[in-house]
Amino acid sequence: MNSSGTASRRVALVTGASRGIGRAIAIELGRIGYDVSINYRTQAAEAERARELVKAVAADARVEICAADVASDDDRQRLVTHTRDLFGRLDLLSERSTR
Repeated sequence: MNSSGTASRRVALVTGASRGIGRAIAIELGRIGYDVSINYRTQAAEAERARELVKAVAADARVEICAADVASDDDRQRLVTHTRDLFGRLDLLSERSTR
C-alpha cells in the first residue's frame, strides 16, 4: 500500500510526460483513476507543470516525478525500480519513443 492509502489505484509510468503527447497521456491516466509517475529527461519545470495538470483533473491521484534518460538501459531500470519503490506496484508503462 502506498503512503497515501490508495492501494486500490493502479499505477502508470509515463515516459516523456513533461510535454506533448506524454503529458496528455499522464493527464488522462490520472483522470481515469491512475496514480502517475511522470518521467522527464531535461525539463524539470515542465514535469512539475505536468504534475499540476494531473492533480487538477484528479486531486486524489498520487503523482511523482523522476528524471531519467530512457535511451540508457541503466536509467530505464532505475526509473522502473524507483516507480515500484514509490508506489509499491507498476501496472502500466506508456513509453514515448524518440527513435
